[in-house]
Amino acid sequence: MENTLENKAKFFAQYWGQYLVIMPKISMNIPIHVHHVNLSHIQECVLQLKNLSSITDEDALECYNIHFKGYLDKDIRPSESRINFSKNHIIKPIEVCILEVTDCLRSKGYALPYMGLSVDQLVEYGWIKLDA
Repeated sequence: MENTLENKAKFFAQYWGQYLVIMPKISMNIPIHVHHVNLSHIQECVLQLKNLSSITDEDALECYNIHFKGYLDKDIRPSESRINFSKNHIIKPIEVCILEVTDCLRSKGYALPYMGLSVDQLVEYGWIKLDA
């Protein structure tokens, strides 16, 4: 995927409605809503996101409980080392669960790969900045 303003705007839409945008080039380092970004200023905007490696236990459990627990036909704890995702144990397709978990993580401000771009590439493109 190319580093274009159109592609950057599409990426930003993944985080719509969150206070994640900073505009360092125009001295605006206070996070603003993604939907308040004027497309004429998108070049100056960066999303301030959290590194997935720093996920909190609370966020991990919330995403698990909301998106997996109800879709398995038996009670499986997230601490178990293996979960059998064979077709006879899944009520909802695993692809749907993965999409819902991805949305949950994005809603919490975590940086995730996008359209074949790694998180490192998103940083290189200047689309995101990771929390220290």
